[in-house]
Amino acid sequence: MLEKHPERARDKDSKGNYPLHVLCLNGRGRVHPPPISVIRELIKSCPEAVKSKWWRHGRLPIHLAVQSFCSDEVLVALLNAYPDSAKLKDAPEDRHGQRSLLDAPKDALEHAKNENNAAAEAVITTFLEQRGMAVKRSFENAALLHLLSTRFTGVSNDAAARVKLCVERLGEHVACFNPNADNNKIAAGKDAEANAIWLLRWREMLSRAAVTGGHVVQVLSVAEGLSHMQHAEADMAADKGVSVVLVTCGEGCDEDVDEDVDTQVQSLGLAVARTSALS
Repeated sequence: MLEKHPERARDKDSKGNYPLHVLCLNGRGRVHPPPISVIRELIKSCPEAVKSKWWRHGRLPIHLAVQSFCSDEVLVALLNAYPDSAKLKDAPEDRHGQRSLLDAPKDALEHAKNENNAAAEAVITTFLEQRGMAVKRSFENAALLHLLSTRFTGVSNDAAARVKLCVERLGEHVACFNPNADNNKIAAGKDAEANAIWLLRWREMLSRAAVTGGHVVQVLSVAEGLSHMQHAEADMAADKGVSVVLVTCGEGCDEDVDEDVDTQVQSLGLAVARTSALS
């Protein structure tokens, strides 16, 4: 149908979504994958669709494809059509930071290696590297940088993704470093490298927070308490003259936890730099 009527690729539904959005969202990944030939034809007939955001949550077609576990071929086609989708601000995560745009190419990269698909491997590796550089620059250039102190797993780790989201919503000048997620992004998805320099990266971000007037935001799980590393991070913050503020999280449904975290972040005054920032 598209071959005879390519203009249909530009038809929007009542909410302003292109056919490309709908196909990427409803493909259902490995069960009923959207045909790559149709995806390519939609991109060819309506190239602006890859840059258009879904009416809910501001997701691009590639984010919808990730959400629906679309094939590697679909992800590569969308990345090739719009490389800037790799930028940090264009890559929202779900409430717990799971199945992010970073995770999908990591999975696809492993699959490409297993299938000896050199072309796909090259594209995805480049994507991860470019995104890592973009993430790193976003922290280096932030007018105000805060960083999180959280456990690696458990309740506080889940809440940390929400804290980061809430803090960065305070303004475009505000960035928030979550070591459990952002360190891996900067390392272009290379787990071994990210783990090897985890503490070094955290201390670099702490120094940047000291300069910009940021805080260390300690995410405390009421049930688990602070970890030994979180106590050590508080000591490192004190050495740098960076104040530590606390966000607590406990048991409860996701909606209650999210609302409580939002309220706490709003009360901390994190949109404004500390007056004692280093010059």
